[in-house]
Amino acid sequence: ALQISAINVKEAEHGEVIKPGTAYIAPGNYHMKIQRKDLNISIELEQGNLVNGHRPSVDFTFDSLNVCYGASLLAVIMTGMGRDGAESMKKLKSIGSPTVAQDEKTSVVFGMNRHDICRAP
Repeated sequence: ALQISAINVKEAEHGEVIKPGTAYIAPGNYHMKIQRKDLNISIELEQGNLVNGHRPSVDFTFDSLNVCYGASLLAVIMTGMGRDGAESMKKLKSIGSPTVAQDEKTSVVFGMNRHDICRAP
């Protein structure tokens, strides 16, 4: 297998326990929710209503991460279309979470990350 990242990157699976050093990508047409169960943090996938016109929705995932991690979460939003992720980034910033938005120069689509509420003051 070709290794192009220092961390493992994989499509999330329903019920999977999150492991350190792994980036999880929501599968197409599924919202990804992160949930604490006792000492484990796991992934739940669901096909609920569209959020901000999307499924998967970044806001949906970030809101669940907020519940699990609160202000200790470092939230990063990168290239993408529309406003998905902007409201949850605003909530995270308001509780003191550090937030990072990709700049326009390096973005393929400067949409989600162009909203002022995603950017540093």
